[in-house]
Amino acid sequence: MWCIIVAIILLVDQFIKYLILNNVPLMQTKEVIPNVVNITHLPNTGAFFGIFANNNDILAIITFVIVCGFIIYLVMQSKNASRLLVVALSLIIGGALGNILDRVIHGAVVDYVTLKFLNFPTFNFADMCITSGAALLIIYVLKSAANESAMVDKSEAVLKTDDITDDLKELDAVAGSE
Repeated sequence: MWCIIVAIILLVDQFIKYLILNNVPLMQTKEVIPNVVNITHLPNTGAFFGIFANNNDILAIITFVIVCGFIIYLVMQSKNASRLLVVALSLIIGGALGNILDRVIHGAVVDYVTLKFLNFPTFNFADMCITSGAALLIIYVLKSAANESAMVDKSEAVLKTDDITDDLKELDAVAGSE
C-alpha cells in the first residue's frame, strides 16, 4: 500500500513541476486567486523556509538517508504498523523523493505556491505532503503514547486487583485456621 501512495505523490509532484517549468518563467508570477494564491516559479537550494541555502548536495544526501531509513522501516514493519503510521511515512517519503529529484535534476527544489494573505515562503506539492505526513506522524506518536499510558494504568489496576485477591486469600486462610 505504501508504495502506491509514494508513487502517486511522486508522479503528481513531478507532473505539477513539469507544468511550472514549462509554463512559468523563472522568478515570474501568475496570479491564480487575487490576493490569495499566486504561482511563482522559484528555485530553492535550501530546506524549509530557505534555511541552509546553497547546500543542495548535502540536503539531498541527508534527505536520501532519512528516506532510506523510513523505507527500510516500512518494508520490515508495514504489515504490523498502523495505517496512520504507514500513511504518514508514505507522505513524507513521497514528498521527500520529489524534492530530491528536483535537487538532482534541476540543482534546486522547484517551489511555486505563494500565499499572498500570509507572510510565508513559497512552497510546492511535495512540501505539502511532507508537512501533512509530519502532522500525521505527530498525531500517531501522541495517540500511541496515550494508548501506552492507558495500558500501563490497566496493568497497574490488574496488579492491584491481584494484590487484593492475595490479601483476601490470606485473610480467609487466617480466619479458617482459627
